[in-house]
Amino acid sequence: MKSQNVNAFKQKKCLVKVLIWCSFVIAPALILLSEEKAQKRMKALKDKINKKGAKISDSDLEESQHLSEFLKECRMALLTFKRNELGIEIVIQLSIHLAMVLLSQTPYPAIENLSPGFVSLFQDKNDEETSTLAFLVVSILWSFKTSALTSIKIKEDSKNYLPLTPKILLGTRYLLIFFVRISSLVTYFSPSLGLLGMMNHHHAERFPLDPKIWENLNKTNFNYLHAITGQYQTIPVSELFRSNNQTDGTPSPPPITLYTYITLKTAYILFGAFFILYALLLLFIKTKISDRFARASWGEKLQHLIDVLNVPDPFRDWDSEENLEIRIHAYPAKLWKSTLIEMFVMIGLQLLTNLLLLTPFFIAAFNVRSRHELLLETLGYVFPQEEHAYWLVNYLSWVLPTVIVCASVVDAVLASLFMNLFHPWIGILSSGGYPETADTGTQWEVSEESSDANPNIGRSGGYPETADTGTQWEPQEVSEESSDANPNIEVFSELLATAELEDVPETTEPQEVTEVSTSPTSQEVLPNDNPTKELPDDSKNPENISLLR
Repeated sequence: MKSQNVNAFKQKKCLVKVLIWCSFVIAPALILLSEEKAQKRMKALKDKINKKGAKISDSDLEESQHLSEFLKECRMALLTFKRNELGIEIVIQLSIHLAMVLLSQTPYPAIENLSPGFVSLFQDKNDEETSTLAFLVVSILWSFKTSALTSIKIKEDSKNYLPLTPKILLGTRYLLIFFVRISSLVTYFSPSLGLLGMMNHHHAERFPLDPKIWENLNKTNFNYLHAITGQYQTIPVSELFRSNNQTDGTPSPPPITLYTYITLKTAYILFGAFFILYALLLLFIKTKISDRFARASWGEKLQHLIDVLNVPDPFRDWDSEENLEIRIHAYPAKLWKSTLIEMFVMIGLQLLTNLLLLTPFFIAAFNVRSRHELLLETLGYVFPQEEHAYWLVNYLSWVLPTVIVCASVVDAVLASLFMNLFHPWIGILSSGGYPETADTGTQWEVSEESSDANPNIGRSGGYPETADTGTQWEPQEVSEESSDANPNIEVFSELLATAELEDVPETTEPQEVTEVSTSPTSQEVLPNDNPTKELPDDSKNPENISLLR
């Protein structure tokens, strides 16, 4: 009977998973509707609590707690959806839109890699061409803006607090990252599509030579005077006029692989394999340099790899509150430094991949230059369209890598400014961090009046030690300025004091903190099974007097 129940539960669980996968398209809408209902119910509970004389039951408090947890889960689910949309959909969408705009400005695209109907959309000129192009350009600019704002929203949701200045800084950084990355992706496919006329030499070769003339030239080869050496040289006519068949001279359009070496289909396959290898490289490197990434689940790792394929970000920021990790670090500067190093490594990998995506363009540019120079040496002239292609590939050959390298430098500068100056919790580092842990028991020094109010506190200046000799928090005196700059330190100290007071017997009398008495007779030592080390009586020095929180 028990096994039957287990099998039934597994079947229902599998059915629910299948339904979730099938309805992933409407999942964001369902989450938004559920979040709106939960917010209305939470507002109703708040109004009930705020009413004068209203009786608050335990069920109301429990429901409020469940609603808070549910709203948090909704926020995290929407955040995951936004991250997937940014890492996959927006980048691909922007790349396609930009390629279409450039293709509309290409007089001679690579027709063999495109369907005739698709090419006719860009070759048929009409009165609405300008308005259509303007619409596409506005759509691209709007998508770039959306990508930057979405990145800021993701950062803001993960921190719950982000001032205006860091938002502007991060928006500029993400806008630069997406612009360079999408430009590199479009450049990867530009030779196969012949964008902006860079394959005009290939289009000129589609016009064959007369078969009779080709046959006569093929008998004696083609002789020409070299412009540099001044000597006569010979070249096979099949290398000069590649639009004719090498055997009988019949017209045969040359493939674009003469310039690109690979077809568009092969380019797509290599493109997918490239990003799979890049994801595996990121998995290996991040496992080595980030302990938090190494300890994360495989689901979290997969989600992060999708996020950072196009955006160089660390696994988690140094102020992440997940698992209360920031609270157990005596020096947040160590976590801050490791996060900064991880960010710089990601920027370097982003630079490397952007340059590698330019490889097909550099191959095509080399072949275009070789073809252009050969035509000038042998025939002495080229078409104006070929002159344009020769200028374009030479111009982009130094502009593209220069822009990518400079953008990476600017990205590193913006990331450094954010981490050092404009991070919302940078005050934690400037104030010295959270209280430092100690290897031995640390005693709390209190005033005399607090000692009188609580007889369990004696002249030893601290609470009785417990049998647990684990790590204890060493108190630090927090000035008014530092507490204002970082309110989390004061809250954390109160939590520590509360944790210590749990071992102290309760008293029914209220405790008051009055002026500190300097009389040594008013301090007594309470016998204890675990006696503490007595502190020197230097009560006249006000620096050695600290008040218990």
